[in-house]
Amino acid sequence: MSEPSQVFISYSHDDREMADQIASGLLEAGFAVWMDTSIPAGSDWAAALEREMTESDAFVLLLSPNFLASEWGLYELGFILSENRSRGGKVVPVLVRAAKVSSVLAPFQLIDATREPLSRVLPRIVNALGGAGVVADTRLPGHPQPQP
Repeated sequence: MSEPSQVFISYSHDDREMADQIASGLLEAGFAVWMDTSIPAGSDWAAALEREMTESDAFVLLLSPNFLASEWGLYELGFILSENRSRGGKVVPVLVRAAKVSSVLAPFQLIDATREPLSRVLPRIVNALGGAGVVADTRLPGHPQPQP
């Protein structure tokens, strides 16, 4: 698979700080990143999530007990795995807090971020996504987009 044009980050809001740090690192590596923080106020949240999951071709799943217990987390996980099967997108599960990981993720090599600093984990995420990344027009509020 070539480098993804958009990376969707799926996470529990309890893990927002880690999600923001990973998003910043991916943006610096040249990837276009989408998170639910990009949804404008007053928008149909569920429709926006489905649209962006459908348009993304790579997914970083930040796994934690809260994500795996969340109805929305499980919904996103199911949708992403379904999209991955139909289109061959890249799925990168990242364990951000110790949790029992669902067997549906068994086919995907997990990155364990619970025992290493983010500075060591982020290059592994970038590598799993396909390398240096690509620059795109997608903007993530609060994160500067890298310049070509």
